[in-house]
Parts: sequence; C-alpha cells; structure tokens
Amino acid sequence: MKKWYFPRRDLAKRYLNILQIGISPNIGIVAQRRKGKTMFLLEDVAALAKDFDFIPVYASLWQNINRPEDGIILALKEVMESLDRKFSMSHLLHQKIKKVGLKNELLGKLEVEFANKPEKISDADIILIDQLLTSLMKKAKKKKILLMLDEIQHLATNPQFDSLAYALRTMLDKRGGGD
Repeated sequence: MKKWYFPRRDLAKRYLNILQIGISPNIGIVAQRRKGKTMFLLEDVAALAKDFDFIPVYASLWQNINRPEDGIILALKEVMESLDRKFSMSHLLHQKIKKVGLKNELLGKLEVEFANKPEKISDADIILIDQLLTSLMKKAKKKKILLMLDEIQHLATNPQFDSLAYALRTMLDKRGGGD
C-alpha cells in the first residue's frame, strides 16, 4: 500500500511547528474514511517528530475495540521500553493496524467498527495510563510527548467508553500541553 502513499511532509511540518511553538497543545485531523490520516500520522508526522524534539506515541483505539484503553496502554509501554533500550521508534510506528471493513456493491466500502462486548475502563487502568504518561514525560526530559490517538471517534460509539474519554481529557488538561 505504501506505493500509493503520497507524502505530505510540508503539512506535517506545519502541524509540528504549531505544537512546538505552543499555539495549540492539540490538533485534530478530521476527514472521511480512507483519506490517509493514519498513514499521514505514521509516515509523515511521526517520522518528522524527532526533528522537532518530540517523542511520538501512536495508539489506535481499534487495537481492541471492546477496550480502547488497551491501545493507549500498549503504545505507552512500548515507547517507554524502546527509550529504555534505545531502540528505533520506527519499529513501533509501523505496527500493523487492524480495521474491519464491510463491502456492498450498492454502498461501496464502509469501515466502521463497533464493540461487540464494550467494557468500561477500570479505575486501575485510568490510573495506569496517567502513571505511564507521567513516567514517559520524566524519561523524555526536555522533549515533548506527541500523543497520536487514532480512531478516537470510537469512544463515541458506546456509553461504556465515556469514562475513558473524560479521563483522557482530564489527563491532557492537567498537563496543559506538556510544560
């Protein structure tokens, strides 16, 4: 699929500049399905992040559709381990992402994923994510963490995910952009 990818390095640089300067502590990228948002994050934004003194953390909330927090926890742990071992981030940023698609001759291809057994995040996992973010920030020293949450709209598909959405908002708010 990479042969069909069209790099958007200039756009990635503009986004990273906005984050680095502090104009905004977060950016949302919204587009229809299959427009290349994930590849843009992985191939352009994450690849350039180190040049801007960011440590990129990519997490797909579709990693486990019933427990979207698993994708965040896994991504944070893998980046922390890679920092401990001094491995290249590129290995972590090129993990395969699993998405389910439905195809219909009349409607075309539609990709939506709903949890079949959604679970409310446990208090322990909320605390774990917060602790992992704090630990990662300490390890990062003067670098900032670039937390890229893919498929975040999944949190709106079921009320069971409300607690995770609220917790993430609070974690990001209390860090105020990572300073």
